[in-house]
Amino acid sequence: MTTINRTIETEHDRTMAARLIENRPVPFTLSLTDGKHRTTAQNKLQRLWMNEISQQRGDMTPEEARSYCKLTIGVPILRAENEAFRIRYDEVVKPLPYEQKLAIMAEPLDLPVTRLMTTKQKTDYLDGIVRHFAEQGIVLTMPEDMKHESGGASLPLDADEQSPSPSSAGATESPSSVAPSLADASTSEARHGDAEAEAADATAPNASAASNLSADQRAKLIEAAAKFMKLAQEQISFESRLQFLESREMDWKDAIEPANWPKLESLAAAARAVINSKRTAAQAFGFMAEVLSCGVSDIGG
Repeated sequence: MTTINRTIETEHDRTMAARLIENRPVPFTLSLTDGKHRTTAQNKLQRLWMNEISQQRGDMTPEEARSYCKLTIGVPILRAENEAFRIRYDEVVKPLPYEQKLAIMAEPLDLPVTRLMTTKQKTDYLDGIVRHFAEQGIVLTMPEDMKHESGGASLPLDADEQSPSPSSAGATESPSSVAPSLADASTSEARHGDAEAEAADATAPNASAASNLSADQRAKLIEAAAKFMKLAQEQISFESRLQFLESREMDWKDAIEPANWPKLESLAAAARAVINSKRTAAQAFGFMAEVLSCGVSDIGG
């Protein structure tokens, strides 16, 4: 069983979701959640806080802090409010040791947690981070609109998501040791038809020339392309790579302007074609370089 999460904010998003549903074989379960996706401001604040936590604790990197917060604060929120996430998480991740759960939360696997949240859920998550680390004497930069909102009750940490000891909060394990568990949990029908359709769409560059991109947007698209291709070639299961790629594509939409989403989607489609063995990595790198008017080496090829 594979769970696919999409946020619908535009008519284009609605059209693509409808196309996915039309092409997916029955039976399947569809769940809809009201609410807007997390905001860019929330994402920036989270990144700032992870750096501050890392600096003030001194025993974990920003990425380890992010993984710890996702597992101990974000997971309980989604398990309480997202039934599809709870079922899948309890089936695949919950039985694993604490150290492996932390590893799954980090790059390159980066199990989607906060990127699945609505704006309200992300607000609850950020509020939980403030309360949790305030108990350790850590002071985080507070936006004006949050300074008077941190007194509410938070969801308790699940017992099996808590760190066995304070020193293990920053512990990580090689993601490769976690990959077999995720691979076994996926099925061979995971978006195969949809992936093949998108791979066919990516056969030839059809995005407009990159000359009209701002320097910032072009740099971000190049970075996204490099990360898409790195994921496409990871030594994890076919199904896991497809699922993680879709989550990464959604995540990058926070940084890419809507006018440039077609380019982002074409880059993801090229990486998806590599995963589906519809084209070689060299072909995908060439396609991406043409779309972005950059060198193949700029995106890791």
